[in-house]
Amino acid sequence: MSCFLAPFVDTPCDGPMDKAHLIPKQRIKRQFTGERKDLLDEVIWHPSCWVPACRKHHGDFDNHVFRIPRSALPQGVEIFAEALGMAWSLEADFGVRA
Repeated sequence: MSCFLAPFVDTPCDGPMDKAHLIPKQRIKRQFTGERKDLLDEVIWHPSCWVPACRKHHGDFDNHVFRIPRSALPQGVEIFAEALGMAWSLEADFGVRA
């Protein structure tokens, strides 16, 4: 498994591999409240909302050290966001879809 974020930075990978969420977990949690809360863990860890990333790049991504262009996102995350009604989240973090 390689670091999805590595091509977007000039620094080498470092540390173990993590699951880096492209749709932040906190936003998903806010979306799944009330009667849908039983689906929360399944949705948060669905493979379509995260990418493999080394610990260094995951931390840099979360701290907004670099930005990924929307066009570079996996198609699965776009479909996932649409299905959850969260395309706005991708637009906020990655810009408008081309």
